[in-house]
Amino acid sequence: MKIQLSASKINQTAPYKVYFCSDTSFDFKSDNGSEFQIGFTEDCMISESGVYQFYIQNKTKTPSLRDIKLKKTIIAVIEHFFEDKNRVAVYICDSMDGRQQARSRLFHMWFNSYSGKEKYTLKTESINFDGISYYSALLICKDNEDYETYLSLFQDFMHQLAEKYQ
Repeated sequence: MKIQLSASKINQTAPYKVYFCSDTSFDFKSDNGSEFQIGFTEDCMISESGVYQFYIQNKTKTPSLRDIKLKKTIIAVIEHFFEDKNRVAVYICDSMDGRQQARSRLFHMWFNSYSGKEKYTLKTESINFDGISYYSALLICKDNEDYETYLSLFQDFMHQLAEKYQ
């Protein structure tokens, strides 16, 4: 199921101006010059519909430590995505540079400080494969019509992966 998100809607609350890249992705630039792409792609590994993989790509690889505007921009995009409460977001922390655990901790820190967190469940998992830990999470509205089903599908999928790679 294809979705469309609106840059103008996101820009109503995002401190960094986001620019339309595709129906489900946006580019923006931080105050320190870091360039980001943020978006969602359909993910059919967990369910045939309703699940989207969420990603944030730092295109310039420039650190944006403690950038509160970055956090607020990401939250604005996620809130717009969840205007349809029956959508589900999953993410896998990039492990290419060995900083996946730090990315997972940062996302958890942002989520735990988010004022609207009571509307959502953040279910996290990690898998160890060949000495590398991979961190993943499912973010779902608590009033999603298929809440229990999606939690179970995510849990089953992660369990299958863990069995496959151990």
